[in-house]
Parts: sequence; structure tokens; C-alpha cells
Amino acid sequence: MARLTKIPDGLDRVGVARLDEEPPGVHPSFMGLPKLEMKTTAPLPQVPTAGPSLLAPGTDGQGTSYYVFCAGVLIEIDLQTNVIRRHEVPFDSGSNVIYSSGATSAYLAENGRIYFAPAGKPARVAVFNPGTCGMKLLGSGLDGWSYSSWCEDRQGRLYVMGYPGLLARIDMENETVEGLGRLTTRALYCWRSPLAADEDGRIYAVPGPRGFALVVYDPVTNTVEILHEGQARIIPNNGRPYVRIGPKANESKNYDRLAVLQDGKAVPIDEAPEVGPWTYLSTSLDKQFEIEWIERAPICRLRHRLREAETWQEIEFEVPTSERILDNLSTGPDGRIYMWGSYCMSIHDPVDGQSTYCPDLFGFSMYDATNHGEDMYWGGYPSGRLSVLDTSQPVKMSKDKKSPESNPRDLQTYHEFEADGEMLGVHRLWSLCNGADDRIYMAASASRWYRGGALIWFDPRTGESGALRSPFRFLGVTALTAIQGGQVIAGVTWTSPDPLFSGDEPDEAILFLFDVATQTITKQCVPLPGCKVLTSIHEATPGKLVGLGMPAVPTLHEADDSYYGDTTLFFLELETMKVTTRIDTPYSLCRRAGRAFCDAPDGSIWVSGGGALLRVDPHAETIKPLAVIEEDGNFLIQNEKLYLAGQASLRIAEIGPLLRTNKERRKGFQ
Repeated sequence: MARLTKIPDGLDRVGVARLDEEPPGVHPSFMGLPKLEMKTTAPLPQVPTAGPSLLAPGTDGQGTSYYVFCAGVLIEIDLQTNVIRRHEVPFDSGSNVIYSSGATSAYLAENGRIYFAPAGKPARVAVFNPGTCGMKLLGSGLDGWSYSSWCEDRQGRLYVMGYPGLLARIDMENETVEGLGRLTTRALYCWRSPLAADEDGRIYAVPGPRGFALVVYDPVTNTVEILHEGQARIIPNNGRPYVRIGPKANESKNYDRLAVLQDGKAVPIDEAPEVGPWTYLSTSLDKQFEIEWIERAPICRLRHRLREAETWQEIEFEVPTSERILDNLSTGPDGRIYMWGSYCMSIHDPVDGQSTYCPDLFGFSMYDATNHGEDMYWGGYPSGRLSVLDTSQPVKMSKDKKSPESNPRDLQTYHEFEADGEMLGVHRLWSLCNGADDRIYMAASASRWYRGGALIWFDPRTGESGALRSPFRFLGVTALTAIQGGQVIAGVTWTSPDPLFSGDEPDEAILFLFDVATQTITKQCVPLPGCKVLTSIHEATPGKLVGLGMPAVPTLHEADDSYYGDTTLFFLELETMKVTTRIDTPYSLCRRAGRAFCDAPDGSIWVSGGGALLRVDPHAETIKPLAVIEEDGNFLIQNEKLYLAGQASLRIAEIGPLLRTNKERRKGFQ
């Protein structure tokens, strides 16, 4: 049996929750540059933070309560009296992105206490005692993140598994936490199959999904053994666990075999074994009560009843909210500006100057958009999601977001879409543009147990999709731009390194040209030799492209985090596919999500970086700073106003004084 392992170098940057950090200041290159005056709206996305919830003993010493974990507070609803109790969390959740609910998971142990994993990094474990109302951290600084799968071994110990396949142990008597290590060297994310303990204290798990495996952990020897190569689903079965054996990753076969988990083995069986002797406090409480959420909002509503009761009781309570960052902006066909953050949206109307948070549009993270008649197509995360909003019609969200009555409406997810003989595994759509063939083109990257990316297209007339996968098996597609009137789509990529299976990825990122008539890549090149990450591309003038890369960073995640990372701005001639000018900057001009470049009314191209706004001269192939904006963000220009994201509020600036006059334009850019 093998010893548990550590996280390999390069894998710790895959997390999705980041600690709160102050934005870096203005790069020294721009000291003394005038500051662009901005009007700032009030913070827009006030997102409710209700997260994991469970039934547990009440804090009044009797009965049952329903507990909801939120940012900064644990809310308790006494199901006998409907009394609301609020228990302040004496430590920060550690996250300001998606997991702002305060916890990623919670577990009710047989001792009546609630153990939970606070959100963010570094990973931690905490406990709440309903008997004393005491709450405290048990351990901090665990490797990995998002611990979410729990089990109890009935010997006074809890086990919890997190990303990437890491196991931790909690001694409930001594209230200590120990990180045990990684269950398999191929675990990139942990599979959400339950953990289970057998009567001898062994722990069974299915870490994955980069090569699923059913494994057993022996606490006596601190070793792990692989019992099955492939997918599996564990059934805890009250201390006598068994498993449904499934196919290998990427195979769409059924879970058609059973095996009992005992003595550290997976023994084939014909039918499920007898239920074990263990009782579960959480299961017994779940059998007593029914809980239904009516609304998850700043003012939440749910209803509950005893399972034998005929009538429901309804309760209303307030949860804390969290300000989300506005990451991306796009102007819709209706002239309004749509602003996306992490799972939230706001809209700004330039006519009346009003900005409004739109909870009706809450649901996903959108990275880019393109307009098609009255429709606005959105692409983003998760599962490579493409949605459409008819801006001429009222917003009307249905439970089934694919329903024709829903506006916006989900059109497609490309996670399991097949092209070139394999599933794309797409998780993010980074960039969208329109082709001359009336199709929507999308730059996509895969993740989880897939690699690389794809160039995807969607036909609004037929609802059909297609994709190129094989050229991008080890290259994520980061950005697209339509050139030559949409007859050609230009795109850039990033290499898709894999710290688990290294050695087969390309050494350099490519730029490619795709002909929409023939649906083929006609040209490609390496614009920046040795560069692994190209982030943006834009049509500078007819026959010329301008792009961005980050030669000093190895992955897209690093590029996204590098505020002061070196950037290379380059100009490329289409006919020869040769770089004509290369400009290296000591600050980052790159934005991972959204578009870095923006056309200005004076014919120049603007970009932000290092806390400043900069002008790119597409004819002279130069870049010069214009003004300090203090913090970078995606932006757009509309009617001589600049709209800047990057905070929880929208920033608006008059830019007329920064635009070149007609006289200057006639002279040409100098």
C-alpha cells in the first residue's frame, strides 16, 4: 500500500476562492500622470450569502433547529417555535469570490455538534456546539481547499475530503485537525461521492476526476490502496458500505456492478448487503422534517413541516449580503450596459444615468457577450454555458432556464458536447464574436478531467452547434476577434499544462486564422517565441492585428493574478503572419475574462494596465499612457464616456479631453 502524497508544484493555483486582498497601487511608471476623474455609483451586486444548511439539535436544549451558514453569521431557525437565532461567526470567511457564503460544507456528528469548513484559503475546519452556542476554529492552514465530503468512523474521529483529493482527520475529543495528504497522485478535483467508514475504521473514497479511482485509507498504517481504476459511487449503508462500480472517465456506461467494502477490499456481490448497525443523527432528523426553500434573497423564505403533518409553516428571515466585483461589461442592442460579476448581474442605463442590480438575472458568471439583432448572447461559466437575452422583451426567468418562455434562456452547455470524436469538456467560454455566416463564435477552455480547449460556433437560425477540438487538444482558446467583415475569425491560445501528466503540452501559444466559409484554420503562427500565454487579440487596422501575451508566466491562472507581471504588446501583419512591432511593458495589460482592447472614437485603441489608461496608436504601432485610473478593470467606451469595472461599483468618466481632435487625426497619429 502506498503512502499519501503531497500536492505537486503548480497544482495549488487551481483553486477558485481567493483571500481578500487590497488591490495593488499604481505602477511606478505612471507616477505624476494626471488622475482621471470618475463618478462612482453605489455598490451594485448585493448578493445574499445563504450557503450550506442542515438540521441539528436546537440551542435551547430540546427539539430541532434548521441551521443556515452565511457570511459572518450562522442563522438558526427553531422548527418548534419559528424563533430565529443569529450566532456571530468569530472569524472571517476568507473569500470574496464565489464562496462568500461563509462555509463550503457542514456536517452533523453523532455528538450533536456541527463541524464545518469555512470558505476560502487556507483551508480550515471549525465547530459549533448547539448546547453551549460556542463556535471556534479547530485547525487552519490545511493544504488544498473546499473540503466537502465527510464521514465519521465511530472511534471519535471525523474525516473530510477536499480538493485535490486531500484527506483531513478531526479528533473530536481533543478538537484537533490533521492534514493526512493526497489520496492519489492523479486527483485534481475530488469526486462528490460520499466518504464512508467501515466497522474497523477504514475510510473509502473516490478522489478524481483526472483518473477516477476507488481507494481505501488505512488509519493504522497511514497508507492508501487503489481498489478500482475508474468511477464508483459509495453507499455508506450505516457502517457496512458498498459501492456501485462504474466506467472509466469519459465513458458513458452504466454503474452496473456491485461490491461490498470490507477488510480494505472491494468484494463483488450480486445484491446490496444488509444495512449496518450504525445510526445517524442527521438521517433521523431528516426523516422527521421536510424543508423547502421558497426564496433565497436578502429576505429569505422557507417553509417546513413534520413529515406527517398536513400543513406547512412558513418562516421569513434576513441573511447578510456580500458585494461582488463587477468583472465584465458589454453594451446590449438596447443601448444599456450589462455588467457581470461572480454569479450576479447589474444594468446601467446611460440615458438616465441609473444603475440597478438585477437579482432576476442571477445565476451564472458571464465573461463576454455579442449582439445579434435584438438578442444578446452571453458566454461564461460553468459548463461552457451559452445564453441569450431578448432585450426587446421583459425579463422572465422560469425554473427551466432552457424553456422558450424564459428570458434570458440557456441555449447550450458545451461540457459534454462532442467534436472531432471526443467530448469537449468545456467549462468556460472566454470570448464571443459574430461571423459573416451569421454564426456566433466562441473561444473556450476545458478543465476538470479534460485539457486544452475548443473553437465553438452556434447558429441562431437552426440552434445547431459545431466545434474544432483536435487543433486545441492541448491549447485553451482565450480570445477571438472577427476580421475582414467576419469572413475570418482570428484567435489566440494558451498552453494547457498539466502538473499531473506533464510532457505532452506544446511549448508555445499560437495565433490562428479561421475561415468561416470552409470552417478550417487557414493560417497559424507563434507570434511570441517561448510565450505560453496569449490573452487578447483585436483588429488594429485592415490587414493588421494587435495582441497581448505574457511570456514570463506559465499558465492562464498566473496571468490573471499578475497585476505587475510583464506584458508584451505585439502587432502582426496578416498577409505574412509576421510580427512587425513588439513592445514589452513592466506591468500587466492582460485581462483573463472579457476584452482587453477597446476602440476609441478618435480611431485609437485603449487598454488599461498597472492602474493607468493607455492609448495604442494602430498606425504608428506605439502605446502611451493617458491617465491614472488606480485599479485596472474591463471597460468600454460609449458616447465619449468610459465605463470601468473592477470594483463592486461602476465607475464612469468623461473622456472627451483625452480624445484626439479632428485636426490631430488629420495629421495622423504621431
